[in-house]
Amino acid sequence: MTGTARAGFFRFSYLNEDRAIILVTPNSDKGQGYIKVDPEKQEIYGYNPVHQIYQGLCQPAGFNGYFVIRFNRSFDSFGCYYQMEDLKNQTEISGKPDIGAYAAFQIKENDVLLAKAGTSFTSIEDARTNLDAEIPHWKFEKTRAETEQIWNEALSAIQLKGGKTEDYTKFYTAMYHAMLYPRTFSNVDGTYPEFDGNKNTNKIEKGHVYYDDFSPNGTQLTQLPLVRLVAPDKYEDMLKSLTLKAKHGGWMPDSIVKNSHIPYRYNDSSNPVETQKKVKNILTTEYTCYDGGIPGNDDAGQTSAWYVFSAMGFYPVSPGSGEYQLSSPIFSEVQLNLNPKYYPGKKFRISINDQDTYKTYNKVELNGKESQFVLKHEDIWKGGDLKFSNTIK
Repeated sequence: MTGTARAGFFRFSYLNEDRAIILVTPNSDKGQGYIKVDPEKQEIYGYNPVHQIYQGLCQPAGFNGYFVIRFNRSFDSFGCYYQMEDLKNQTEISGKPDIGAYAAFQIKENDVLLAKAGTSFTSIEDARTNLDAEIPHWKFEKTRAETEQIWNEALSAIQLKGGKTEDYTKFYTAMYHAMLYPRTFSNVDGTYPEFDGNKNTNKIEKGHVYYDDFSPNGTQLTQLPLVRLVAPDKYEDMLKSLTLKAKHGGWMPDSIVKNSHIPYRYNDSSNPVETQKKVKNILTTEYTCYDGGIPGNDDAGQTSAWYVFSAMGFYPVSPGSGEYQLSSPIFSEVQLNLNPKYYPGKKFRISINDQDTYKTYNKVELNGKESQFVLKHEDIWKGGDLKFSNTIK
């Protein structure tokens, strides 16, 4: 499986001759979904009304999720189903819970079946347009290579040296998770449903993206400040999306609040070594490279972003203050490759003078001058070097 911002690409491989059945199940638990089979177009498409998870639990969210799934070969048979009832040759079904549709294919030895899925929050036709725009071909490896390139470029905004091998895995996995949300909500032509109960469809300016799925539990505390550093162009569009929500809906879906993560409070009592001990203990004991490697709910990237910041040695305890509290990095060197359009300094390096990356330090220098265990966003903006060391007693 691979994909793009608005579409997915699936490759099903079979070793032996068989009859393959692909089931498509809309999330119709409220009995309000719709799904249709179109054998001539080799498509299955439909929609499902979205329901709220947090405020107004299970209440309609005011918009639908639309999808179009297209296959690379004709159907040998097809139908719909309702619960355990097989509705052979039926082309559509709606208004019931536990519904879906299927397409069946006669498979040869070592056969491969391809499917593509387009999505939209405005209409089935827009889902089809998004699919045609983002994956106009049947070259699975081409899409996978292009997506890998996009993510490699995104993750290269932070380069690491030294440290433990498993920490690289944890770091870049966390960074990947932290960059998944908020998600692209507008279509390829810029249209999107307004934050007003889907009464209107609006259009964002060309070259920009309208975002949604902002966590109500505090992505602004850590996740969005990280996006601000590594993808400032996206961050700009995310802030604009929040402003548009307030304009259209009459209220801001999330509030930016100040928060102090407990380990960093030791800096307030001039005890940065204790901060480092606590932070590095959490990085080691609470995060792993295995299943369940994130402590609790990642909350749209918040928990993962905490790891990324803390592993680099600084953290936005009070977003909006323009300051970061320092711990110390778990790598010999961290380099931020900054977008020069937003950060004229282009590079900001953080380093330690010891190969043992889990040591603690009582001295920090910014551009060769001793500093407090506080870093200003302005200093990152300018570019520079932050070095940790220990004074000789």
